[in-house]
Amino acid sequence: MPVSHDSQMKEGRLPLSKWKSTPGVEGIHNHGNTCFMNTIIQCLSSTDTFTEYFIKRRFKDALSTKGLKKLVGSNKGEVSEQLANLLESLWSGHYNAEVSAQFKNVVSKYNAQYKGNSQHDAQEFLLWLLDRINEEIHQNGKKMWKENASKGKKDKVKGISFTQSS
Repeated sequence: MPVSHDSQMKEGRLPLSKWKSTPGVEGIHNHGNTCFMNTIIQCLSSTDTFTEYFIKRRFKDALSTKGLKKLVGSNKGEVSEQLANLLESLWSGHYNAEVSAQFKNVVSKYNAQYKGNSQHDAQEFLLWLLDRINEEIHQNGKKMWKENASKGKKDKVKGISFTQSS
């Protein structure tokens, strides 16, 4: 028989939350030897600004601009999209192993080093992941800055002012 909120309070206990676990602190399923990936996802997930940027899909503004098609291996920002799906599932309390399997599959698609079940260095994965996200999100901004700088123009790209120095 479930214990009511009132009876818990009378006994001096705090009521149980509505979640089975605290959102954002659940680790991802181990798909072979993916503890290196879990470590990095947990670190990034605990970085409020980073997580908010992906959960609120703010990265999509950069991905929807022209010029991203020239990025080798992707024109859709698949790694960023799957990372957003994974972070959102961890923070919404709707995580399941399928979400992290999809993330691992996309990571493996763009870096063959992460195919299979081998162990990897967490720092190397972090550097690769941040570099990939940076390429997906900022490829177009760099192109527009170079074009405008060559014309001697000042322009704003994604809220950042770029100017050519003399």
